[in-house]
Amino acid sequence: MSTYETLKGLKVKYLAADPDPGTAGDVWYDSATYELKSFIAQSAWASVSPLVTAKSALNGGAGTQTAGIVFGGSLPAVTAVTEEFDGTNWAAGGSLNTARSSGASAKNGSQTASLSISGYNGTANVAIVESYDGTTWTSLSNMNIARVAGPGGFGSNTLAVTFGGQSPGGKLITTEEFNIPATAIKTFTVS
Repeated sequence: MSTYETLKGLKVKYLAADPDPGTAGDVWYDSATYELKSFIAQSAWASVSPLVTAKSALNGGAGTQTAGIVFGGSLPAVTAVTEEFDGTNWAAGGSLNTARSSGASAKNGSQTASLSISGYNGTANVAIVESYDGTTWTSLSNMNIARVAGPGGFGSNTLAVTFGGQSPGGKLITTEEFNIPATAIKTFTVS
């Protein structure tokens, strides 16, 4: 029979109380309660302030837990609203130049350097790309293919990739790469 020491290379600690703070993976024998214990790290969601404006089908979002941004979406009509999150509260930011929903964003962008990519403007799919500097959205080169229905995206506001989604012709497998300084968009298709 294997022992903890054989399996993990450590002996079980004897403690009179639970360690504070615990470290994920710790195992000890609590001599006060006569129990073998372990510390399993857990995480949980906590409620914070809600968005200023309720909406669905956001055009995108980016940033960090203390400096996030969401933009576009449906109210049910498409909207150009941008909201910024400071880790506690949401506040209005600069509006998109073109209201739209169901597009993509540069997921690794920040609150002051984000891209809103493609989407649906309420009547048609659009290939519009806009860059946010923390205050204002600026129009950039359009994509080659307008896409909606959850295209993926990652990168920054100077180098981004967008893939998948849907066009009027159906589901897409194409990938497009956006690159400033050249401000060129390249399309790749996997067959």
